[in-house]
Amino acid sequence: MIAHNMPESGESLFQLVCRHAELIKTREASLGAYYGDGPTAEQAAALTASLKPVSEAAESVTPSVLLNAFRSAVDTEMMWLFPEKDAIGEPMTGALREVQSIVGKLLEEAMPEQGPKLHQYVELCHAARDLAEPL
Repeated sequence: MIAHNMPESGESLFQLVCRHAELIKTREASLGAYYGDGPTAEQAAALTASLKPVSEAAESVTPSVLLNAFRSAVDTEMMWLFPEKDAIGEPMTGALREVQSIVGKLLEEAMPEQGPKLHQYVELCHAARDLAEPL
């Protein structure tokens, strides 16, 4: 389902997200601590776990699996206050937005009445992150 290929790398979208999640985990392990911005290694692992069933599905996936993947992609993106200052942050947030778009469309097809709520969820997450940024 999210086997969409990224033109820059030739990888699938899922492979790109997984590769960046591994970079996050490796960075945290080499530092011996959390990097300070973006998702933790644990959050990166949860992201890939939530996307895997969507990526591997040959048939349709249940709305609950799609919703879990969508929320995980949004929540992981929101972990970065300054993605532009992180070599992993910028490409990962771009990939996460693509995941949100693809999975969001699948969710809207499966549950059309939930479309406005999905958009509201993203908007609320963005507003909360904006409040967290220093003035």
